[in-house]
Amino acid sequence: MRFFAKRKFVLIVIVFLILIIGLGTVFYSTHKNTKNILAASTNKEITSQADWEAGPVTNIDSSSTPGSIKINTKTFYSINNIGTWSSNKADNPPLWLLTNVYDNDLSTVFNLNSGDAGKYVIHDYSTTTEVSKIALYLEIWVPHISIEWKYSAQYWDGGNWVDLFSDHITCTETPFECNALHGNLDTMGLTYSYIYLPDPHLQISKIRVIDTLGYMSGMSIRELTDYSGVSATHTSASTQIDGGANFWQWQTFTPTQTVTPGTTAVTYRFRSSVNGTDWTDPWSAVQTPTSGNALDISGLVTSRSGETKYRYLQVETTLSNTDGASTPTVDSYSVGYHTEVKPNKPVAQTAVIQ
Repeated sequence: MRFFAKRKFVLIVIVFLILIIGLGTVFYSTHKNTKNILAASTNKEITSQADWEAGPVTNIDSSSTPGSIKINTKTFYSINNIGTWSSNKADNPPLWLLTNVYDNDLSTVFNLNSGDAGKYVIHDYSTTTEVSKIALYLEIWVPHISIEWKYSAQYWDGGNWVDLFSDHITCTETPFECNALHGNLDTMGLTYSYIYLPDPHLQISKIRVIDTLGYMSGMSIRELTDYSGVSATHTSASTQIDGGANFWQWQTFTPTQTVTPGTTAVTYRFRSSVNGTDWTDPWSAVQTPTSGNALDISGLVTSRSGETKYRYLQVETTLSNTDGASTPTVDSYSVGYHTEVKPNKPVAQTAVIQ
C-alpha cells in the first residue's frame, strides 16, 4: 500500500511540475512577444524663432510674430514679361501692335479682325507657370445697328482649351446700351473683368482671349494682364527632424495653424533620408491637414528598407493667399515617430517647430 501511495504522490508532483513549466512557458512566450512589438512613441521638438530660420525659406516672415511664420510679401505680381505673345489675325492692322495688349497702357489698343470668328491673342509662358488672376480690358466696335458680341478667356490644360468664362454682350442702336453678362461695361463700350482662376495656384502653360462670334464688330483688346498668386515656402533643415539611432517608423504630423478658407491656405509635403543628404524623390503628395489634427504619414514617406533606416524627415510648408492681401499663420507642427527601444512605459514628447 505504501508503494502505491508513494507512486501516487510522485505522479501528482510530476503533473504539478508539468503545469508550472507549461504556464511559465506561456507567460514567457507572451511576455517575449509583447516586448517585441512595444516601441517608444516619440516626437521631435523645435520651439524657437531660430528653429524656423534654420532651414531654407522663400518669402517667409518669421520675425513679426516670433515663433510663427507668415507670408512676407502678400500682393499678386504681373507675369506679362515672361514667355511670348502671338495672334492668328491677319497682319492688318500690323501685328507689331500686339505689344499694346501688355504695355500697361489703356490708351493703346490691339484690334482683331471684324467678321472672323476664332481670332485670338495668346500668351505662351514657355513653361508651366502658376497663374491666379487675369485683368482683361476689351473695347467694342459698335456700328449703328444692334449687335451681339462674344469672347472667351481660356487656358490650356495640356490637351484642350478650357473656358475660364465666356461673355455674351448685346448692344442696341439708340440710345447706346449694352448688356454684359460678366465684368463691367462703361459708356464708352469698354468692358473690364477680373477673372480669378478656379484654382488660385493653377499651373498652366498658355492663356488666350478669343473672339467666338466674329460678327460685324471686332474685338479690341486694350489690356490683358496675367497675375501669379502669392506663396511662401519654409523647408525644415536637413537634420532638424532626426529619429535617432533607434528610429523605427514615421507616424504622425500635427500642425497648429490659422487659415481662412477660400482666402488663405497651408499645404505640406514630406520626404525622408538615410543620411540627411540623399532624399527620397519625389516629395510626397501635397497634404492639407487641419490645425490640431494628426495626419498619418506612415504611408507617405519611407521609414525603412530592409535594415536601412530613413531616420531623417524633411517637411516643406507652403503658405498662400487668393486675395493678394492676407496671410495664414503656422505656429508650430509636431512629428511623431516610433523607435525600436522597448520601454516598460512609452513616454510621449513633443517635436514642434514654432
